[in-house]
Amino acid sequence: MEVGKIYSKDEANQLYGAVMQSKGISSSELTAVLSRTKNYLMFKIINNDLVILGDYRAVLYPEGYKVDDKEVFAVYSTGKIKELLDTGKAATTTIEQRKDVISINNGEQTMEISNWCPPFCNGH
Repeated sequence: MEVGKIYSKDEANQLYGAVMQSKGISSSELTAVLSRTKNYLMFKIINNDLVILGDYRAVLYPEGYKVDDKEVFAVYSTGKIKELLDTGKAATTTIEQRKDVISINNGEQTMEISNWCPPFCNGH
């Protein structure tokens, strides 16, 4: 199942509100992280650090980071993240904490409609 929907940056701001905090990662580095998991990436900003998990909540970025099992992450399908990178074409991708959601921005494209893990971790 594909998780994520891509909007224009303006649409995302109207639907989900202003960005309260953001962390950038080079799109090439995110592509490298993507190559280390099959189905999903999970994102969260913790203590001003961007943390990315892969399938089965394996910590992919930064390496060696410890995550509590109860920590809630925004889950996106790897296919939708690749689509965002392909359509946005920007050198930097930004993970954005908004009031109720975590969105991902690349160029003029912003993705939302994630799942949350937990509780939606089955097969992730």
